[in-house]
Amino acid sequence: KLQFLYFIGGKATMDTQRRVKDEAEERHFQSVKHALTHYGDHAEAVLEKMGPAFRALPEKYKGLLPDMEGHLSALAACVDSNKEFLLSVSEVAQHDLFENQDDVTAKQVQMTPTEGDMDKVRSLLRMFVRDWSLDGAVERDQCYTPLLRELEATFPLDKCERGDVRVLVPGCGLSRLAWEISQRGFCTQGNEVSLFMLLGSDFVLNRTTGPEQYRIYPYVHQTTNVQLRSDMIREVRIPDVCPSTPTEDHGTQPGDFSMVAGDFRDIYWIDEQEGKWKACVTCFFIDTGANIFEYIEAIYHILPIGGHWLNLGPLLYHMSDASGGSVEIAADDLRNVVIGFGFDIVNEDTQVSTYAANAKSMLSVTYRNAVFHAVKTGRTRHDKGAVSKSTPAAAQQIRTPVPSSVYPNATTTLASQMLTESTR
Repeated sequence: KLQFLYFIGGKATMDTQRRVKDEAEERHFQSVKHALTHYGDHAEAVLEKMGPAFRALPEKYKGLLPDMEGHLSALAACVDSNKEFLLSVSEVAQHDLFENQDDVTAKQVQMTPTEGDMDKVRSLLRMFVRDWSLDGAVERDQCYTPLLRELEATFPLDKCERGDVRVLVPGCGLSRLAWEISQRGFCTQGNEVSLFMLLGSDFVLNRTTGPEQYRIYPYVHQTTNVQLRSDMIREVRIPDVCPSTPTEDHGTQPGDFSMVAGDFRDIYWIDEQEGKWKACVTCFFIDTGANIFEYIEAIYHILPIGGHWLNLGPLLYHMSDASGGSVEIAADDLRNVVIGFGFDIVNEDTQVSTYAANAKSMLSVTYRNAVFHAVKTGRTRHDKGAVSKSTPAAAQQIRTPVPSSVYPNATTTLASQMLTESTR
């Protein structure tokens, strides 16, 4: 079961009364929860606009679309199911994190979710498909399986005790990749900055009691590039497996599994984390910040000499439209930068994949992902005047803001970092 702790001044402390000590963090948490609880109102308002547009058509046009009223009713029923599911997510989150229910409710009443907030909620539904449904198995095989195979080959069961191998997964989203790594016996920690993702992870990891327990309708909002009308009301059942029921499907007992909330750089680019992780696994992550060099240096910092970095993902650069701009380099330059920081690339490839895609849509976006396995050697080749990896406090001076948009969405910085631990 996940328990919430808080990072204050770089140290993790248990808050036994479960109070959020920073008002900005609490306000942000409430805005996220408010978006989840108001999904139904927002989605119903959108559907209400579809009906009049259809009904205003001349009869000769309406006659060409059989049972459109029935379709609109089916869409409304799908929205109701999504609403109940998201309310369950938000109610669990409030119960676990806040002791004073009255104060929380009073603050919620004054909040109005933005369209950006509601887009994050819709993205959360699609991420449940990617990470925790049978429908997402193809994408997981494209994105997670290459990393899992490489990690298992690097630390074979007959040559090491995987429980002693600490693996960090930054930007873990709804935590399926991190969970899969822990199921293979590794001591695993996931890190995520998006509260939407963190609340979804808490729900699926701690609150589900069996496979296919919930039914969601993630494509009810897609009105363009629809092949079949029935595709919009397609049901997806989650989770495909019950994560709270450990198995030995991979020839070993599951390893310890924990989750940390907050910005990857703030939590791990500190002296106490230097060389503490034997492996770092990044999937659709390193292009989510404004400065890719910072992520690379932070990863270098947490690994010991001989530590392993496994990466898969594109170079979309989510902060390219930010006011401050972003550092955007080509894949061949990325390779040189990784080597320049003191890594040897021992394996590399290209992997084609989609991301949180609707498999039945008429539109598909495909990524040709850069895949590599890098080992820290310590033989740095970058400018000697660059920020020292041994003095991360100096690097704090040049850090760029937490991205406002990541795969599939991100939230603003947590004013105090929250740590969540899960034990088996």
